[in-house]
Amino acid sequence: MLRQQNESGTRAVPPSTIQSQIKWQTCAWADNNEIYFTVNFSNASSTGLFVDVISVGYIVNGFYENCPAEVNFYAPAGRNSSTDTAGCYFSRDRYAVQAWSYVKEGSYAATLTSDTLQVQ
Repeated sequence: MLRQQNESGTRAVPPSTIQSQIKWQTCAWADNNEIYFTVNFSNASSTGLFVDVISVGYIVNGFYENCPAEVNFYAPAGRNSSTDTAGCYFSRDRYAVQAWSYVKEGSYAATLTSDTLQVQ
């Protein structure tokens, strides 16, 4: 499982599977200055994969916000990778937030929502 938790406050959900060796998850996490929303991939296969579309965003107080979508994201073979942190973030403050994401690759399409991240 890709789930990570550390003192910066990472919250993720168990991964979804695109192919048998390619898993992904959506994460909300914070550092000292920002709250970030990313999609993380684990590609255990021997072949890289271009993911057709990744949409990521966040939920604050029940409202969904969209960030710019990524097209043809490359998940390299035998590695973990994630969407760019500059693609979806805002200034840190006291919030209860969730990340959401939509991933489409060929005929596969799925949406995930992270656990709630309580930022202090």
